[in-house]
Amino acid sequence: MPWKLPRLLCAAVLAIALRALPASGQCSTFEIGVPIDSANTSGGVFLGEALGQTFFADARPIESITVWRTWPYSTSIYGIHIYINPIDSLGRPDVDHMLLNGPTLHTNGDGINPTAFEFVFDPPLQLPKPGAYEFALQPDPCDGIWDLHDVKDKDLYVPGSIWKHSRSIDPNCPLRRFPTNFPNGDLCFSIRFCDAATPTRKSTWGSVKVLYR
Repeated sequence: MPWKLPRLLCAAVLAIALRALPASGQCSTFEIGVPIDSANTSGGVFLGEALGQTFFADARPIESITVWRTWPYSTSIYGIHIYINPIDSLGRPDVDHMLLNGPTLHTNGDGINPTAFEFVFDPPLQLPKPGAYEFALQPDPCDGIWDLHDVKDKDLYVPGSIWKHSRSIDPNCPLRRFPTNFPNGDLCFSIRFCDAATPTRKSTWGSVKVLYR
């Protein structure tokens, strides 16, 4: 007859084992940024301009980036296209070594509140190393116009600030080099990082019970 754990001890071991097993596809997340309720103004773009925000990442994978468009553009036909760039040795966004080009989001709001644009990366976006980066946002089509909520004259996010890329006369509307920095301002934004990009296997009550028969 096989040896068995006493019933109460078995139940205790089982409960501990289940608590230690993470759910499928989950990871530990945390966020950085400037909350939307801190907004005191907004910044706009037109004819291929783009707004950027620099930020510091410690090489954890990025799960999502969120910004907020102002309510007057709730039903705008123009989407928001995202780019991610490294920072060069002079501290400027380096468009020539772009890490991400797209996607574009089209989202409608309620005409009253700010409209959230959440760029979700599945699988999470892997940055090459810890350091400073920029995400930049451009209308799509690029002749469009919209405003994003931001904070001016308050350095709420010390590791980064707003950058503005100039207009483009190129019909392909590339993201322009050498943007202008606004060191005392930040976009309202949220970046959610993921501590574990590898999904974990989901274990069931029955599979754990097999271990203790």
